[in-house]
Amino acid sequence: MIWIFEGNIFFLLIMLAIMMDNLLEKGFEKTKRETSFFRMVLVFVVLLVVGFFRNLAILYSESDLLIQTLSTLYSFSFPLMLSLWLYYETSFLVMSVRKRQISLGLAFLPLFVFFMLALLGIKSNTFLRFSALGSLLSSPGEIYLLALCIFYSMANVILVIVNRIKFIHSSYRTLLVFPVLHVVATQVFIMTDYPQFLSASIVAAILMEHFVLKGLKVTFDSLTGLPNRQLFVSDLTRLFSRRETGCIVMTDIINFKAFNQKFGQHNGNLLLKEISEYLLTISTDYMAYRVNGDQFVLLLKGYSLEQANVVAKTLLDRFAAIWMLGNTSVHVDIRVSLVVIPDHAENVEDAINAVDYTLTSAKASKTKIAIFSNEMLKENQRKVVVLECLKAAIENNTLALFYQPVYSGKTSLIVSAEALLRLHDDALGDIEPSEFIPIAEENGLIENLTYWVVNKVCDLLVRMGSDYESMQSIAINLSSIHFLNPDMESSMMKIIEEKGVDPHRIGFEITETMVIDSFDRVEKAMNTFSAQGIAFSLDDYGKGYSNIEYLIKLPFDTVKLDRSIINHYDTHEVLLDSLVLMLHRIGKHIVAEGVETEEQNQVLHKMGIDLMQGYLFAKPMDDKALLELLSTVQ
Repeated sequence: MIWIFEGNIFFLLIMLAIMMDNLLEKGFEKTKRETSFFRMVLVFVVLLVVGFFRNLAILYSESDLLIQTLSTLYSFSFPLMLSLWLYYETSFLVMSVRKRQISLGLAFLPLFVFFMLALLGIKSNTFLRFSALGSLLSSPGEIYLLALCIFYSMANVILVIVNRIKFIHSSYRTLLVFPVLHVVATQVFIMTDYPQFLSASIVAAILMEHFVLKGLKVTFDSLTGLPNRQLFVSDLTRLFSRRETGCIVMTDIINFKAFNQKFGQHNGNLLLKEISEYLLTISTDYMAYRVNGDQFVLLLKGYSLEQANVVAKTLLDRFAAIWMLGNTSVHVDIRVSLVVIPDHAENVEDAINAVDYTLTSAKASKTKIAIFSNEMLKENQRKVVVLECLKAAIENNTLALFYQPVYSGKTSLIVSAEALLRLHDDALGDIEPSEFIPIAEENGLIENLTYWVVNKVCDLLVRMGSDYESMQSIAINLSSIHFLNPDMESSMMKIIEEKGVDPHRIGFEITETMVIDSFDRVEKAMNTFSAQGIAFSLDDYGKGYSNIEYLIKLPFDTVKLDRSIINHYDTHEVLLDSLVLMLHRIGKHIVAEGVETEEQNQVLHKMGIDLMQGYLFAKPMDDKALLELLSTVQ
């Protein structure tokens, strides 16, 4: 009895150490699996305490009823632990709440019956029979106890095998070892009456699972509980080494940073958790990973492109619906990329690059589902080359800033200019802004580029002084990336103030797309800048939604009509005339972009548009040429 007594204390200390390690661990958000595990350990600690008092009663109490009661509870603890292990597995393997509730309800029913029969038979010592020393005697309860242990052990084994795709190998083996080991320990307990074998099997399994969960911190995402990029690469490597086929499906949440700004990081984390749980529910025959902040991957072993496309469309259908985050309903958009193995990639590196290329292409073209092609590879190879050229130009200060004047049709004077960034490479030649600006945005270079432009514009305005009275301001194009930075306003104003430039001589141009993506943030920034005297122009009006609401709510001083409207003035004259009338009625100045012929100039002037910009008047030029031109038209 002393050995059993000391064994209980030893097991109890191990469990308490695991609990303390779990409670003291910081820096990681507890996953559903870890939370369930902790609860199971807590219950087992209570059961060990019951066993401790049972041993005390056997040693020091003369009450047969007390010994019978504690022995019954102690025996009940072993099938209870197996059922809790089943609950533990089910909690993170079965994502459907309804399925989980039904399966667990059915599973716990025989345990509840056993518990009631055991309690009712305590006083009569008929269902579970114990000797005065607490030894289990032959009885109906003994058979029921063994049957329960076998039932729960088999249920655990079947659940793990059916969901084996969701495990890495070490975790898979651990969850299988425990139920088998417990059945053996139960047999030994019945034959030898040494309950320490049962306790030892439980402690061993919990200890093994504790070490597995500790190891999963490295390869599993701490927020969602999904495997991370490291494990994705490992599983992908294994797939190639075994020469298996399959598909990679990557999803990327559009404007997730803007989502966090609007709804808060807490709701952002809730959304990621909801998405991760959904990914585990749509199928059990593939693995889901969180490989980046807002990117998830599905590894579809053995899938064809057609089958993977069905999965991708299923994802899009789900994201077309709303997500409930507590009491908040939200909608998010995604892009999906598909890569087939080995058709699109012969090794892990090629596969990962192909996924990234395809996703980038999907985001750039706004295609919902993009399938890898060689054309995408060539496009992305070009992007890599352009990125290197851009970095070299920044480092060597070889970027150029050109200015395209805006003319007054009434006075023929230059009233403002638009600053345009230019990139030239000896090998590639002139690289269009429409190509290198998106690359700068994707690679985190756009903010520094814009600050460089602001500095250069301020330097030019200082050089101009008050010599050119008609030249009112120079406009600078902003990217949507700038509005993600809460310090954008103060950083811009700091440059302008340090250069000693009147803010009224600076203008910013933004597109309607930026407003749509993050209205509240854009409104705040515009109001801050407008209060300092900086004017705003709405660029490319007529190209997108052309929502008049933005013109009314936001402090736009000028609207620049997109060249697509100007080029088709002859077929859309009534529309253009109505648009000009409406903009003037709400007090906006109008600039016609892309004016290239005298005929266009005459028609636009008759409509009341008196500000023109285009090749008919002047092409973009460097600062020296601009100053020379200003000297001739004053």
